Amino acid sequence: MSLKNWGYEPHQLLEIQRFCKFFPKDAEKSCILSLQNDIKKISSQQQKDAPRRTGFMAQNTVPENLPNGAQAVSKAEYAIFVDQGTYRMPARPFFSSQVSKSMPTIENNFFNAFVTTVNRYLGSGR
Repeated sequence: MSLKNWGYEPHQLLEIQRFCKFFPKDAEKSCILSLQNDIKKISSQQQKDAPRRTGFMAQNTVPENLPNGAQAVSKAEYAIFVDQGTYRMPARPFFSSQVSKSMPTIENNFFNAFVTTVNRYLGSGR
């Protein structure tokens, strides 16, 4: 894990991104778009929840779109230590906690995007 470009992607998000590869192209696009929109919202909340001293960490917590999904990234090198804590400093979770809290919503939105696209795909008689 690179500390310069530290991103937190839970196991479930990786599974969702891998699952996208087996969809028809329309379903894949709508599911990836849904995931990117959710990560954007999470990143915005992470910026609000980030502990502030100078504001650098909050300003540099951004969503990053990938070809098959998205991830929330903090470009502050020390973000992982603030979020996870060290043996001298207690954890102040702002990053990983938002992703964990949002996982049910992400899965629900992803499923809805998939079902809508597949229903449209089946209804059109392709």
